Amino acid sequence: MTKLIEKDGQIQVNYLNSENQKFDVSQCGKIVAPKSNPKEVIESCLAVLDLIKEKRAPDGVLLDRTKISCSRKGTYKNGEDYDVLDKILGKGLNGQIVVVRDKKLGSEHALKTVMLAYFDSNEIRCWTDLEGYNNFPSLYMFNKQNGQIEFHYEILDKAVTISDIIDNHMLKMRENHELLRHFSLYVLQGLLEASSVMHSKNWLHDDLHENNAMLQAKPSSELKVRVLDFGRAKKLDKKATITNDIHQIIRVFTSVYVTEKFQNATDLQKNWEVKLQEQAKELQLSKENKDELLNLIKIALDVHLTEQEIELKEMVDCKLKDSLVENPDIMKEICKLIFPDYSLETDNVDAGSSDFISFNIFKIG
Repeated sequence: MTKLIEKDGQIQVNYLNSENQKFDVSQCGKIVAPKSNPKEVIESCLAVLDLIKEKRAPDGVLLDRTKISCSRKGTYKNGEDYDVLDKILGKGLNGQIVVVRDKKLGSEHALKTVMLAYFDSNEIRCWTDLEGYNNFPSLYMFNKQNGQIEFHYEILDKAVTISDIIDNHMLKMRENHELLRHFSLYVLQGLLEASSVMHSKNWLHDDLHENNAMLQAKPSSELKVRVLDFGRAKKLDKKATITNDIHQIIRVFTSVYVTEKFQNATDLQKNWEVKLQEQAKELQLSKENKDELLNLIKIALDVHLTEQEIELKEMVDCKLKDSLVENPDIMKEICKLIFPDYSLETDNVDAGSSDFISFNIFKIG
């Protein structure tokens, strides 16, 4: 049997004697022919249908009418309201992330799908809490369709993953230790900025790695680190720490800087000093840069609270501003390596400003 219960302000379906009812979660969102306990399966389905009626719950929520135009019937279907283009942005948990074009508006956006069985509603709660912050792509709409949850969201145009940069650009950048240091600190600063926003909204990302962070060249704006994929986001309660996110950020930073991607948090905590010493020697970092790197990691490993995270971010901010004072064109050189079709022109940069540096971007050719 099933019944509806209220827990933490949310209505949930409670399965009585659930230890005897082992339904296959892969059947979520599908029509099934139960081989056993048909009554229980029927009741679980009806309980959800009753809940939908009681709460007058829609199949999805449109968050930005300027980006998506649903039908008058309140639907948004492939072939009727949008077309899937021959553009692949990446691979998600349940398939490719594609580009679609809204038929009425003519605008393009990204589409990711997740099977209902593997969907975590915290992904949407977290994502919507972060709306308005340019550290993350905007979510335009989510809806349930054919046993899947669809995410329609902003395309990060002129953007590459940190993983792609490591694979295709860092070898060249490591020929110039000044560029290497500045860019590595820049990535660290961008990740800390994004994570501090999430933590201020009481969310942990819990999956920060090189493929979930992108560097974007935004026309007439700035070169920006943007974080995506909130499928493993967790609510940050009063007793929780931000340690996992910080450890993941450190691993991205050291992977960019000295090619050391620690296997896991344990490897990082136990072996960070020895491994980074070895990598610094291999890359022939100066003593000054090596000592700075080791000191940063030591401080970062002691970050457990949001206040400490902000202090670390401010420290990195200062290092970047000092670097820009010594070489005002350093971001132009970095951009030329990663985005050869773009150049950066500084726009009255104030090295003492508390805001991160903004750049105007002009397309070449």
